[in-house]
Amino acid sequence: MDGRPLIVGSQNSAAFLAQGMGLLRDGGTALDAVERVIREVEADPAEHTVGVGGWPNLAGEVELDASIMDGRNRRSGAVGAVKGFAHPISIARKLIDWFCAEFP
Repeated sequence: MDGRPLIVGSQNSAAFLAQGMGLLRDGGTALDAVERVIREVEADPAEHTVGVGGWPNLAGEVELDASIMDGRNRRSGAVGAVKGFAHPISIARKLIDWFCAEFP
């Protein structure tokens, strides 16, 4: 690697990777970039694999999951079966931030 920012995502994130790259170029962290891109994917009603457009469970309710990890220190946050919140990636991110503050 030559030290330049790099961002990689799956097909459903492709339309939003430029936003994440912009954050990296402006000095944001990798976690900032990941959260930004995934929030956009989660907000896309045409995307049925995650977020507000996700397929409902057997009870007819959309339950969302998310996880995020910082590869430098292997700290992670994850949530599952979230209802009534459009951005579970942000909850998972807050768990990392909270855990780091509580257990440095």
